Amino acid sequence: PDNHVLVRRLANGGFDSNVANVALDGRYTRVAKEAVGRAVGSKFVKPPAFDTNGKEELVSYAPVHLPSVPPLPEGRHGFVTLVIVPKEVVYATILSNQLLTLQIMAGVVALTLLFGVLFAQWFIRPLLKIIEVTRQLQEGQLFNHTRVRRGDELGDMAKQIDSTIDKFGDVISQIRDSVGSVS
Repeated sequence: PDNHVLVRRLANGGFDSNVANVALDGRYTRVAKEAVGRAVGSKFVKPPAFDTNGKEELVSYAPVHLPSVPPLPEGRHGFVTLVIVPKEVVYATILSNQLLTLQIMAGVVALTLLFGVLFAQWFIRPLLKIIEVTRQLQEGQLFNHTRVRRGDELGDMAKQIDSTIDKFGDVISQIRDSVGSVS
């Protein structure tokens, strides 16, 4: 029979094939007629205007090809499988995955900022010490050292500055000794 339900899935997951003379809900007959002889597809079906509690549903369809059933004059069967699911159920997984993705992205951004700040402090602190010692050197203070101990380029630069300060101190001591011996 046209537009009749042959098997219905129950809420507990089982199937009810005892649905003789149960007509297909009018909302789905148009989709069922369009689906006959077509490839797999889906459409959104809105609830009827008088149904204020109804929700939009996704109706997926696929034609059923049965070799034992003679085709209609157009060469098609009249059997179609309809899967009807509320729209919010269909999109629930997508929305939860989007939320999880946003949470992961927020965590990654927070960790990136935290590590960026920590790395910046690790990198800038020795530079600030080196700058301070060179300012003091410019003012004539030859006894301050950077005290930066690192195995990278900043450590090498700090060693060179400390060595230069020591050499300046040695040169000035030699000049004082020479001036003292001349007088």
